[in-house]
Amino acid sequence: ASCKKQLTEKEYVLVTGSANDNDKMEVIDKKGKTTVCSSKTFPNKVSSATGGVLEEHILICGGGNQDDSSDECYKLDQQSATFVTNMTAKRKYASSIVVNQKILWVTGGWSSDLDSGLASTEYITSKGSIPGPELPFAISAHIMVAINNDFSMLIGGQIDKETIASTYFYDHKEQIWISGPNMN
Repeated sequence: ASCKKQLTEKEYVLVTGSANDNDKMEVIDKKGKTTVCSSKTFPNKVSSATGGVLEEHILICGGGNQDDSSDECYKLDQQSATFVTNMTAKRKYASSIVVNQKILWVTGGWSSDLDSGLASTEYITSKGSIPGPELPFAISAHIMVAINNDFSMLIGGQIDKETIASTYFYDHKEQIWISGPNMN
């Protein structure tokens, strides 16, 4: 299915493929309408990838399989995938949010090369990748949420393969992490 007509709404949730069905992605708009996007020409598996919708294009970064992770980012248009940039690290189980509709902030993740979580972050644009602020610790399988233009939130995840219930706020103006409440 073509994803182009889906990208007319202002708010999205992007869900990348699973281990069993990793050449498809789902885009869900704010009204709950789901569009399944498939790219048979997508060069990487999208399992454990992260992404968002930047300037009306789906951008998918990282991901991988059980033994490997990727540092590549691709723009998905209709049925084709176009290479955009390499990230500074290979990442799977990372999380990301879209900042100002033009930047994908990719955080943490698991490095198959290092066999560990990552504390690094990076900002991905159509022109490349630049380092972002360090996370409070190396983490994977976490959630990032944009609260507003000033604050984002890191929720849960795994540190050294152990699940945590911590939350942290990131103050974009002050460029600091603030410890939040623990989840039950």
